[in-house]
Amino acid sequence: MEAVSTALVSAMTTTASSITDALGKIAPLALPLVGVGLVVTIGVKFFKRIASKA
Repeated sequence: MEAVSTALVSAMTTTASSITDALGKIAPLALPLVGVGLVVTIGVKFFKRIASKA
């Protein structure tokens, strides 16, 4: 039973390490895209607010 437990812990550790590594590689690419999306969204809301007052 301990062999199964050890194998599961090892597999989960490897999986967690792989996920952490992937997130570390994706984050520098994803954060600027999210930032651009936020700027566009806020810009459109601001423009609508200004345009409706004119």
